[in-house]
Amino acid sequence: MRNKIKVILKLIIPSIVVGSCNVNLNPKGNRILIVEEKKINDSDTFFWFRETGQITHESISYFQIAKNRCSVSVKNADAYCNDPVQVYDIKNDTVFVLAISEIMPMKKSENIAIRRQPYSNELFDVAKKPDRTKQYFLDSLCKN
Repeated sequence: MRNKIKVILKLIIPSIVVGSCNVNLNPKGNRILIVEEKKINDSDTFFWFRETGQITHESISYFQIAKNRCSVSVKNADAYCNDPVQVYDIKNDTVFVLAISEIMPMKKSENIAIRRQPYSNELFDVAKKPDRTKQYFLDSLCKN
């Protein structure tokens, strides 16, 4: 009887584990959702985006300074963060992001810095919260 239980458990547990994981081994199925874009100057735009899909960590947000939205990608991102809340301010050559966790650089930005403004309730401004109606999937505008 014990052996039957062990055999059943060896068959059932892996199927439960595998069945509970939605894994898409085709990363081309992932999409980039632009959460917010802010014009910095005549040529540069700040993009806050997430990669959506089954093999991504959707809680991670990426940041990129780009001249063209179609060049935005995780591979080209300047930094990432787990808990960004809003773009707090843009001053001269620095974008300040109100965030709970640290902003981690992925590469050295050429001209414009992305910095964390530590989150506090006093600094949160509802008017600066990302507008969901202006969010879009990048592939709807850019064909790769």
